[in-house]
Amino acid sequence: MRRLLLVFLAVVGLSVCAHAQAGLVMLGAGGPSASACGAFSHCYSLTYTAASCGSSTSSGFPFLVYFSSANLKDAGHGGYVNSSAGADILFYTTSGFSTQIPSELDFYDNVNGIGDFWVQGTCSSSANGTIYMAVGNSSPPSRTTNPWDANYMGVWHLGNGSSLATTDSTSNHNNATANTSLAGAGKIDGGIQNNSPTQYTTLPSGMISGSGNRTVSAWVETSVGSAHPIFDTPSSYGGTRWAVYQEPTNAYVFLEMYGGTTYTTTSINDGNWHKIDTVSTNGTVGGTHIYIDGVDRTTSYNVPTQSLAGWGGAYIANFSDNLGVNYDWPGGIDDLRVSNSNRSADWIKAEYNNQSAPGNIGSPGFWTWTQIQ
Repeated sequence: MRRLLLVFLAVVGLSVCAHAQAGLVMLGAGGPSASACGAFSHCYSLTYTAASCGSSTSSGFPFLVYFSSANLKDAGHGGYVNSSAGADILFYTTSGFSTQIPSELDFYDNVNGIGDFWVQGTCSSSANGTIYMAVGNSSPPSRTTNPWDANYMGVWHLGNGSSLATTDSTSNHNNATANTSLAGAGKIDGGIQNNSPTQYTTLPSGMISGSGNRTVSAWVETSVGSAHPIFDTPSSYGGTRWAVYQEPTNAYVFLEMYGGTTYTTTSINDGNWHKIDTVSTNGTVGGTHIYIDGVDRTTSYNVPTQSLAGWGGAYIANFSDNLGVNYDWPGGIDDLRVSNSNRSADWIKAEYNNQSAPGNIGSPGFWTWTQIQ
């Protein structure tokens, strides 16, 4: 009898223990385990739809990731992020958080939990894609930097709104020089806000020299409808002229090269931010295109077959003609980029989709955010 009682008590004890363990598992059901974010305390998945990338896949694509969330303040202000400089906000290819993606911290406000990051990846036209962001680590790995592919000759984000930054974000180190350019509002963060011909920025002499395909892109804003330059390589710098201007009477954008001009009849002088992309395929008649807000708006071509050899320096927001008259861009310019390739229509469309409405935590746009832990 005693043996049976002991067996009964043992079984009951095991049962109680098992149910207690089950209770612990159930308490954790619906929530991730402590290791869901690897070495980080919190993490998110960010997913885009294939339709956002157009009809072809773009590899080495620089995604914009933007957030504004109280949870992403630094720890000193009640948030998840350990570093006040955002050093532990990192991006990964998979939920295993072992393979880091190249990224650039453009702007991080640790007090308010606001950030802009550029993250390299593949914008797939055939399947939805996901990247992962991890935060909260007192000893994070070093950031894998330079999300800009080898075709970028220069990328200038132009500051945070209160101070102007002329540093080239690529590994080419083609830093610009501000000639009393004013810091001000931008589309993505801060940018240039000029209002006189004496306010402009120059790029290094020789950085754009050589022959080949070219793409020049920027976000611009103005409400003035006369002739004004967005980007210009004066012929005095080496012969070949590449001028992205607003046309004098109708505020259309035009691209001028060797006196040949490509126009769009899409007006941009409405006080809103517009993304301008000008593309040239070297030596191809009709190979120049002007995109406004991700759409090819080219309406006339008058460009001869030509080489782009001879490029030198360039002005941002200014040009002085042969009579010594200065022309300026009266308004904003943000995130200027120059590539030595003719970016595809799908690349340009995907950039516009991503940058015009990147989305935020709890507010889907290009990215839909999901907190994992």
